[in-house]
This record gives sequence, C-alpha cells and structure tokens, in this order.
Amino acid sequence: MRRAVLLGVGASLLFAAPASADVTINGLASLTWDTPDVSVAVGETVHWKFPDTSQAHNVQSDDVNPPTPEWAAFKPSVAIPAPDEQFTFNTPGTYLFVCQVHPDTMIGSVTVGAAAPPPPRVIPLSEQPFGNDSPPLGTAETVSLDTTKPKLTSLSARRSGRGGARVRFRVSEESVVDVRLKRGGKVVKRYAAAGSGTLAFTAKALKAGRYRVEVRAYDVAGNASSLKRVSLTVR
Repeated sequence: MRRAVLLGVGASLLFAAPASADVTINGLASLTWDTPDVSVAVGETVHWKFPDTSQAHNVQSDDVNPPTPEWAAFKPSVAIPAPDEQFTFNTPGTYLFVCQVHPDTMIGSVTVGAAAPPPPRVIPLSEQPFGNDSPPLGTAETVSLDTTKPKLTSLSARRSGRGGARVRFRVSEESVVDVRLKRGGKVVKRYAAAGSGTLAFTAKALKAGRYRVEVRAYDVAGNASSLKRVSLTVR
C-alpha cells in the first residue's frame, strides 16, 4: 500500500481530492487478464473487456464468502464474443473474480479501499513544542505492546492444471503466513508466504486426491491469526 502525505504552511490551505478514475481489465488471447489484481477507491467502477480475444468468456464473482450480496449475484453468462461487463464497488474489501470458462488462468482480485482520510492538520508555531517542554530526564515512557492478532480472510483453493493447486487469501497486516496441505491427516506440502493484502501462489507436483488446506498468519510481534481451512480435490 502506498501512502502520500502533503504538508503546507500559509495564510490559507487548499486540499483538492483527486478525481475518481475507473479501472479497465482486459481479457487476452493468452487466456489471462492483463491486470489481474487491481486496487480502487470506494465508489469506483471496474470494467472488464475482451478486445484481444474472440473465444467464449465471462467474468463473475469467485468468492467463497462474498463481501456483499450484490457481488455474490454478479455472474454474467458466458458468450461468444464476450460482452463488456462492469461493477461499481461501494463497500471496502477484497473481491475475487474469475472467467467461468478458464478458471485456472483467468482469475483476479479487486481490493477496494476505504474513503480517503481527512488532510493532516498543520500545527501553528504557537502550539508547537520546544526543547524546554520535554519531560525531565528519568521520566519513564509508556510503551504499548502490539497484541492485535492479524486477520486472515478470503481463503480459497482450486485446481490449477494437472497436479497443481492455486491458493489465495488476504491478510490484514504484514505477516508471515504458514500454509499446509494435508492428506489423510498428514502434512504433505508446506509453504510460507510473506506480505500483506491479497496473496496467492500455486502449489505443484501434488498427487491426485482430496486435500485439506490449513492457513495461519503470524505478524511481526508474534501474534497469530485464527486457523483457516478449506478443502481441495486435485486430479
């Protein structure tokens, strides 16, 4: 996530909010999206178009637990050629989407951020602290420890080609995520992913059968998220 802060001092301050700009995602002849993972602000619209392919396509919600009922109902029909589609995102969250015809390669996500915070207040010189305002030496400083657990959401797993599995999830803060694939109660594959926001990777060389995917996130303070599970069948 990128943050920009603008500070200025003068007789008057003018803060202008940037104009809303919609986002376009194109389906390609390579059976992929040109920008599979995008971020938008609340109230912005995402357009899906198919200018580079004449095959059968669609775009639809791919969430196990959709963030909103409107997104759960977003399931346009497959057509040749695929018509343009659009959706306006009015609620913050992460929204997963997929082409029903090509679920292994045409997958993606839209991360919808909250409304922009108010601009920072400029502190007048009369209110700014000076050196002699500092507490005397020896004064104990209270330090608060991070005890907030990271939140792990939007876990999904699906087949990806032969012997592969595509796993994706969202973590609320910078964390190390432990991913285990179990079969018959035993761990057969284990992966670690680091980062925040929507993360995804592909597990390969899996034998055919039914697996249980277990995922838990650990933040830099050592706080652990709740354990999330999802089932998966590999062919």
